[in-house]
Amino acid sequence: MNFEELHKAVFEVRELICNDWPTPGVDDSIMYALTELGEAYDALLRAKRPNDKRRNDRENEIFSELGDCAVMLLTALGPEFCHFSLSKMAVDIKGYSLAAIALQIASCLPGNARRFVQMDVLLAIGQIERFMGFEDFVTSVFDSLAVRAEQFVDDPDKKAELLQVCREAANGLLSTGI
Repeated sequence: MNFEELHKAVFEVRELICNDWPTPGVDDSIMYALTELGEAYDALLRAKRPNDKRRNDRENEIFSELGDCAVMLLTALGPEFCHFSLSKMAVDIKGYSLAAIALQIASCLPGNARRFVQMDVLLAIGQIERFMGFEDFVTSVFDSLAVRAEQFVDDPDKKAELLQVCREAANGLLSTGI
């Protein structure tokens, strides 16, 4: 999968709303990605165990949380990331489970002996995409960005512009199937 258009779109949206939704650095983005994955596990448990006694006012949308996770991982690559196709990598992406994704993201955390953080982040993104399927992955990433636009932008013109950027980028990716 080529992440160039997806990555560019994420940073285009981030640039447009940076005053309302500040862009974290690499390490913080990775830590946020792990918390979003935790929310995906939470959604899984809520769906699997609906009778547990918990605060149940949350949606049980695993793919929505994985979309948020992917946005944070794409953010961790930074705006100047050198793009290449994940399909050209010599490493096969193995393990499409939430546990495998968690381990991959955890390997990127500060404090680990990490030398190839961008490669590890790309592998985690690839695992999420394979877990969800391409169409759901792209849709979830742009839904996540659209939610942020709705949540953080008060100016109706700016909000409309952001939502249009999200729609166009998602439609472009889905039509090319990269």
